Amino acid sequence: MARLELITNLKLIDGVARTTPPSITELPLGYMCFGVVAGKASVWGNYNNSVVDLVKEGQVQVEIVQVTGQSTTAVISQKGTTDAIATAKQEVIDMLGTAASKDVGTASGNVPVLDTNGKLIESILPAIAIVDTFVVASQAAMLALNVQKGDVAIRTDISKSFILQKTPASTLANWQELRTPTDNVLSVNGKTGTVILTGADIATDFTTATTRANVATGETLDVSLGKIAKWFTDLKGLAFKDDITATTDIVGIVPIANLPIATDTAKGIANFPAAGGLSVASGVVSVNPGLGIKVTDNTVQADVVLKIATI
Repeated sequence: MARLELITNLKLIDGVARTTPPSITELPLGYMCFGVVAGKASVWGNYNNSVVDLVKEGQVQVEIVQVTGQSTTAVISQKGTTDAIATAKQEVIDMLGTAASKDVGTASGNVPVLDTNGKLIESILPAIAIVDTFVVASQAAMLALNVQKGDVAIRTDISKSFILQKTPASTLANWQELRTPTDNVLSVNGKTGTVILTGADIATDFTTATTRANVATGETLDVSLGKIAKWFTDLKGLAFKDDITATTDIVGIVPIANLPIATDTAKGIANFPAAGGLSVASGVVSVNPGLGIKVTDNTVQADVVLKIATI
């Protein structure tokens, strides 16, 4: 069986003592290498058309000078410091809430301030109307009411209600009758009073359609049911089956000419010629000799070698 070789973009410094990092010629864009340079083991990579020490790139040297004048060198993680600052900033924002970014005032988007009584000032509150209802037995009693705009008078003498549109209430023209629609429906499906219909209350007569047609918006229920019945009638027993049995429900054999042909861009059925790259024998599909891959019933076999280039 032939051998399949896979070459990665990872390279290895061959062990020769070298004092300079790899060049962009040795390490093209997108490649990485590992090994020892100038006595230091590290990993180098080319991700911006220049070779950098990826381990050194993630840290920074900081010199700390003590009060005594003595100095020491500490290596701290730049990413760790940045993450810590970002985390602390977010914690402050989360603790203060969204109000922390708002200005005090009464304009749109501002946070209003309570007065000395712990309440909002009246100038930023919308007008509030409280509607009261009064039951009276005559027009005179309605006109004598001490009410405000928006109040309602219920007249028991004429079974009508009136709302005060403007003051004074003593003027009859200032009262507007609240009209109620007349009830022209006497019964629904034989029911009176508060009617609640369910599916059991609705029945329909229909005739099976003579030709197949789709249901349409706006047509009557008996017409739609007639169309559906036609489809069920034509489908016969298949209309009520969960699965179709090929040997009993399907008549005939699908011709080969009607099967899709496999191509480079579409799935389908393909014949494997004897001189081609694939062959089939006893249910096993395999690559012809020299191509290095064999497909059996349960496995895919190949000689695979992973190569790492050296520099």
